[in-house]
Amino acid sequence: MFSEATQLLKENQDCLKILRQYALQEKPSDEEENSTWTKRLYRQADHTEENEADQSCEAHGLLIAYGYLDIELAGRDAGIHYRLSSAGKKALAQMEKQQATQDDQRLAG
Repeated sequence: MFSEATQLLKENQDCLKILRQYALQEKPSDEEENSTWTKRLYRQADHTEENEADQSCEAHGLLIAYGYLDIELAGRDAGIHYRLSSAGKKALAQMEKQQATQDDQRLAG
């Protein structure tokens, strides 16, 4: 079963894909206080640009609300920067582990 921490990621694939993109931006040695800040990442999809932007906005809002993404105002010209929070790292790791377990069970039979 999926825990409450990963329920959002299970129910919203846009959130999961975006969270994975931010995880790819992280260096293996990044700790939360030294984590990589980046501009907003958009998932690649077969949607129109407007539809994709709407979905990305909603997904980013949910990820921020759940505490999976940290944000900072980088300045008037630079805008908002994002990084994966420690809660986001944990939820993503738990989600990946649960999906791997489900895949193993399907293969076993």
